[in-house]
Amino acid sequence: MKLERTDVGLVIHSARDYDLRFWWRTRGRERRFREQLVELARLEPGESVLDVGCATGSLALVAKRGVGPAGAVHGIDPSPAMVARARRKAGRARLEIELETGVAQDLPYADGTFDAVLCAFVIHHLPH
Repeated sequence: MKLERTDVGLVIHSARDYDLRFWWRTRGRERRFREQLVELARLEPGESVLDVGCATGSLALVAKRGVGPAGAVHGIDPSPAMVARARRKAGRARLEIELETGVAQDLPYADGTFDAVLCAFVIHHLPH
C-alpha cells in the first residue's frame, strides 16, 4: 500500500488496496460495521454530515442513505486518489456526496455547518 508521511500526517494513496485490506480485516463485514457507526450517530433525514478522512467514501455513502435526499454529506481526505475513488463509488451508487481533497487540521467549513461529524480510522494518521 502506498503511504506518504507528510507534515499533515500519514496519507494513504492506494485507494483500491485500502478497500481490499479493509474488507479483509473486517472479514467481509465492512458494510455492517459502517452501518453500525452511522446508527450510533443517530442521523436524521435532512441533516448535514461531514466525514473527516473519508478515504474511499464507504462511510459517507452509508451516511447519505441515512440522511436521505434532503440531507447533505460532505467528505474530505488528503489523498486525491482516495477522493477520486469515493467519487466513482458515489456515482455508481447514484448518491450525491460532496467530496474534496483537504486535511483534518484545516477544514474549509464554517463552524456550525454540520449536524454531525464522522471520523473513522483517522486519528492514528494525524501528527501528534
